[in-house]
Amino acid sequence: MLLVLSKSVTGPGQIVSCVAVWDFMDGHKDILCKSHIPLDMIDGRWNYYLGESNEFVTVSTRSYYYWKISPNLTLQYQEGELPKQRDIFSSKDDGFTTCEFVVPTPEQLSIYVLLALNSGYVWVCDSRCNQFLYSVKVLDGSIRQIYTSLSKIIIEG
Repeated sequence: MLLVLSKSVTGPGQIVSCVAVWDFMDGHKDILCKSHIPLDMIDGRWNYYLGESNEFVTVSTRSYYYWKISPNLTLQYQEGELPKQRDIFSSKDDGFTTCEFVVPTPEQLSIYVLLALNSGYVWVCDSRCNQFLYSVKVLDGSIRQIYTSLSKIIIEG
């Protein structure tokens, strides 16, 4: 399956994103399911570490969402939990840039997602219970990409 994020401007300051899942299994080349939402989706990642590959996460500038494909092929989403403090972003220009799932080890009881910010911070969240866990500053500038393997996490600025 292929996750496709697209967006269109419908008016001044109005952006609508389309989240679509394409099915290429068994010779099909068709949209499996899609959803239009009034947010500026920036990035998305499949959660390959589940038994079924029917869940993914997307990020917009100031929020992130967990998505699941239901048995009747509709997209369901839940907004991700933000930290409980007042000023969670370091400035008005701060926001999410990308996301990536951490490759789980056999000792892990959950699957963690890393969320990168313009301010150089990385948030660690538990994707199974939708809980913010930790925040760490790793760069002085914006984070553009995160790569993970079983032994490394690489952060590109």
